[in-house]
Amino acid sequence: MLDSSFEMNALRKPHWGLLIAAVLAILAGLIIMPLAQVTAAPNSIAPGFGLRMDLTVGNNNPALLNAAQITRADWIAQSVQWKDIEAEPGDYNWAKLDAALLAARPYGFRIMLTVSGAPDWARPAGSSLNFDGPPADYSQFANFMSALTERYAGVVGAYEIWPEANLQSRWSTAEGVSPERYTELLKQASVAIRAADPMVIIVAGSLAPTGSSDGVTVIDDLTFYQRMYDAGAAHYFDVLGARVDGYNNPPGDTVEFSSVTTTTYKGHSSFYFRHYEAVREVMAANGDSASTLWLTSAGWASSSDQLPGMEYAADVSEEQQANCLAEAMAQAHSQEYIGAIFINNFNLATAKDAPPELAPYGLIRADWSARPAFIALAQLRQGDTLSALVPVTGPTHRKHILPNWRPRLRYDFHTEQP
Repeated sequence: MLDSSFEMNALRKPHWGLLIAAVLAILAGLIIMPLAQVTAAPNSIAPGFGLRMDLTVGNNNPALLNAAQITRADWIAQSVQWKDIEAEPGDYNWAKLDAALLAARPYGFRIMLTVSGAPDWARPAGSSLNFDGPPADYSQFANFMSALTERYAGVVGAYEIWPEANLQSRWSTAEGVSPERYTELLKQASVAIRAADPMVIIVAGSLAPTGSSDGVTVIDDLTFYQRMYDAGAAHYFDVLGARVDGYNNPPGDTVEFSSVTTTTYKGHSSFYFRHYEAVREVMAANGDSASTLWLTSAGWASSSDQLPGMEYAADVSEEQQANCLAEAMAQAHSQEYIGAIFINNFNLATAKDAPPELAPYGLIRADWSARPAFIALAQLRQGDTLSALVPVTGPTHRKHILPNWRPRLRYDFHTEQP
């Protein structure tokens, strides 16, 4: 059992003061692709910076956490599958999650657990077990969230509840996807979480930006968000989660403005990082401007291979991926309503059982070497924005995360010394 008296760090660390000015000073050299104008008041409190990671596989957590520390991350987002912990009713197997959270504890990261995936025993009769889906009885999920929250009270800082519920692959039921049923699940989970740990942050699950909707297998995320509000969801979350994917479009681009020559993945806001602005408009239209928006999964995929369904990844070089993430960080800082941004993802290229489509988004490669994106983000976070990026374009220049990186407050990327 983890010590429930664990003291979490402050929500945001005050090391962004000089960052935005430094970022703006080097964007001309750092960003390959031109910027569109983003008009917003500067964020008076810098958004939290998080990394999506998996600390439940392998035995390399110390090295992963050391590397994450180099980026000065505030948060780590860890996915939790309910079915992996409670394979049988009332029989909890906490071992892997305990080990992951205990490993992270000395580093001072705040933890967000992203929870979904009902076990087979809880699914409605006749459910297709090839896809994730909710339980037949939502109170069973609430009971699980109560047990989870009680166990990690004071250790976990936030829970994201069932992301991408607007997709059949995540919300497979006979009735199809449903904002109203998701809201009921969120309601029951929220009541259970707040009873177990009133201080924890509840994040409404971020939705997949799709731009399409048949009302059964998929619902457009903006429509889904609106119907959540109509169903009273605002009473049951602290912050709204949103997922944004840049595809082959730089962070400043929009439906009306393109700075690249590619013609695919254009014409709808769901193809752009700035899709979060459309999500914010839904929040404002429902009188929820006081709430913050968390970008719980943001990234650009880069792959030299032509991946079916992910052809856009071949349009983005590793250097462009780094530039896009650097610009996205500066843009998030300029929006006063963005409370946190989590990068998708840190180490899933190294996880054998991770979906293969996640590897092109990674900050480190399958061989544990650092991509330019890792170095660019670490330099920005450490304030080394006036130094040139270390060339890592060829295999002879790869910097390997394992096994020789150690915890340090600062890191010189040229000498590889603290």
